[in-house]
Amino acid sequence: MIKYQRKLNDFQYILSFDLAKRVSGYALWDFKNDKVLMAGVIDTRLAPSDFIWKFFYDEVDKVIKKAQKIIGVNKSSLLFLTKEKLPTQNGPHSTIETLQGLAQAHSIFDLVASNAGIEMYDYEGIHSVSVKAYFKSLLIDNEKPQKEDIAKYIKERFVGFDFGSLSLDVTDALAVAITLVEKKYDMDIKDEIKRIKKELKTYKSVAKKNELEEQIKHLQEFTA
Repeated sequence: MIKYQRKLNDFQYILSFDLAKRVSGYALWDFKNDKVLMAGVIDTRLAPSDFIWKFFYDEVDKVIKKAQKIIGVNKSSLLFLTKEKLPTQNGPHSTIETLQGLAQAHSIFDLVASNAGIEMYDYEGIHSVSVKAYFKSLLIDNEKPQKEDIAKYIKERFVGFDFGSLSLDVTDALAVAITLVEKKYDMDIKDEIKRIKKELKTYKSVAKKNELEEQIKHLQEFTA
């Protein structure tokens, strides 16, 4: 896991997923050169009804292997994964069945990533609220950016990549990656430092205080 453990500068590529039971979007982004290298969808509606999750596992594995091939085997260590966070409750347009399908997709995704030996940012993913908040700051004149607004921004930013008829699931996946690299990574570090400083005040032990202060110094190096 990268969160609180590794510097973002240790990496160059991020393979991001917007997971779903039926259509999951993905995108491979070279964030140091700001280039989209690959994008597409995994559509489980193409799978035999009794083998949906076996199909999903195999397709995620194929996407990871394809990403590794694109960047080159010698650069595989520069790649990490992320995903949109699994919702914790029903939304106005979701059902229990939808959440169950999402939970299955997330579990299988984590298993594929683990078996492939690819680093993940964390095991939770990036909340859609964080994505919308960040893109609200990018799209200054838009108070409530929708999926279509985010897709428009992404297609204008990455004009060198042909998105063609790729769905919003793809641009959603890329939006997750952009939010993590450009905003959330630093924010997570700052929030963790703040939490440790608060914890520091509760201890009298010099040894414990020194331990926590070392943790703070370690984290501060990640955003230096």
